[in-house]
Amino acid sequence: MPLAELAAYLGIGAVVGFFAGLLGIGGGIIIVSSLALMFKAHGFAPDFVLHLAIGTSLAAMAAGALASLRAHHRHGAVDVALVKSMAPGLIAGVFIGAFIARVAGVTFLKLFFLGFTIFVTAQMVFNLRPKPSRQLPGRGVLIPVALVIGICSSLFGGGAAAVGVPFLTWCNVTTHRAIGTVSAMGFPLAIAGTLGYVIAGWSAPGLPQYVADNQSIVNRDIVLWLTIGHHHVTQAEDWPVLSRHPMAFELRPANFFDRNPAVDLRRAPFEARR
Repeated sequence: MPLAELAAYLGIGAVVGFFAGLLGIGGGIIIVSSLALMFKAHGFAPDFVLHLAIGTSLAAMAAGALASLRAHHRHGAVDVALVKSMAPGLIAGVFIGAFIARVAGVTFLKLFFLGFTIFVTAQMVFNLRPKPSRQLPGRGVLIPVALVIGICSSLFGGGAAAVGVPFLTWCNVTTHRAIGTVSAMGFPLAIAGTLGYVIAGWSAPGLPQYVADNQSIVNRDIVLWLTIGHHHVTQAEDWPVLSRHPMAFELRPANFFDRNPAVDLRRAPFEARR
């Protein structure tokens, strides 16, 4: 991996980790949009760029969520009983969201991501927080709420805080404890989301399917995206205009065959070989 690309990934992770620990957010807006742009620049299939970005975001969120969980738990800001009550709904919601993403397609994901981004931005800009006006409900209400949080997070690559923190604040949970509790919810959510997207993308069409099924690629139209980079040492003859610069490429198998396929060719007649 090029050093610049590695530095970009590390920078994205550092920014997301900082906000995850400070505000209890998973950084879905930052990491999904950044990864989508980078994956597109690498020539990934457009129909799967956003799926890959969201799935990768959920996988990366697991490490940050675990660290955030431990930090908030040390300060007594995690309601463990509440997390246990909502965990089944979160996990089920994440798997449902991954299935929706698989069958709905990239257009739906783009619209949902855009709409949820606007929702989160409006929350932050206009400070749209419900006033504490009720107590925490029982499991009969907590499970459906967790289901909604899981679905939204699975389709957004994060975003549990955007729904979870306002809900807990509305239920008279202090902001500090609400952020810590939602951070703790992020760990099972991230693990389940990663598995959900792996399972949902397992049957995605493409060349990997040929490998998985051990199918032959003989007489198949296989598309290869070729990228050529060249370095030209400037010479005196190039001034003022470089008239031409030849470039070429060669496709050569590397241990693709167990032997040279030319050995099975018929020997040409003597007259044709003269």
